[in-house]
Amino acid sequence: MELLRDPKIYPLPFAPAQCVGLINRRGGLIPVFDWQAEFLVPENERSQANVLVLGEGPEALALVIGEVLHQISISGEIDFSTDGAQDLPAPISGSIEGIIQHQGKLYFRVDHEKLISHFTTN
Repeated sequence: MELLRDPKIYPLPFAPAQCVGLINRRGGLIPVFDWQAEFLVPENERSQANVLVLGEGPEALALVIGEVLHQISISGEIDFSTDGAQDLPAPISGSIEGIIQHQGKLYFRVDHEKLISHFTTN
């Protein structure tokens, strides 16, 4: 996994709606999908400042994730719950392994392989 801040995204004509284009990462082209669209974020509220690259080589893809304010560290045993995952949009809910609430915010534990499969098969 790699976070890229403000990469150049090259539009891809005739691509499916959720594919916003391609990025060049170390000489390899990686498709970029709009994660925010899957969460039904209105288009005028979406950010395209950051992408998260998942996978390697020909299996890699990137997701537009919007603003990243900080990375958190939680110590001790973490009890992830799946309560609420069913309320997320169907394509995403199947990728969520657990949800925790920390300091008033929700954090998701995502099965990246299932998420990649969702974007590459649809």
